[in-house]
Amino acid sequence: MKALEANPKTGFLESNRGSSFTSELKIRFLELADQACQRGEFPDIEAICKTIGISPWSFYHHKSIDEKFAEEWELAMRKIETTLVRTMVAQGQKPKGYMDRITWLRKHFPKEWNPNQQLNISMDLTATKSLLSARPTVIDAEIVP
Repeated sequence: MKALEANPKTGFLESNRGSSFTSELKIRFLELADQACQRGEFPDIEAICKTIGISPWSFYHHKSIDEKFAEEWELAMRKIETTLVRTMVAQGQKPKGYMDRITWLRKHFPKEWNPNQQLNISMDLTATKSLLSARPTVIDAEIVP
């Protein structure tokens, strides 16, 4: 199997053997994804794959091996993120927009608003261990920090 090489015009990886997911199809895939983003929709990967004649496996495989294609896909995802943030902020202004508000606050102020934030406290128990070991009536046990 011949290694994939970057197309000099697009920078996308493709095979000289006529791989099914060519640079032209990658461009078309990204155009269709961008059109969905412009409509405020998440790109339907399976539908786009069907439209351009590739399998979803080809999309995921090329996204994992083709750095340039993965970057372009990430840009499409950032467009969706921008749309969602815009909607989230607008919905969060409404009296019943709790989930939108808390989601935005958790992302931008995780220290104050993320319940998964953990506080770690470490203590030096050397003094406590020495006091306990000095008392003969204390049951022998290990203190676990």
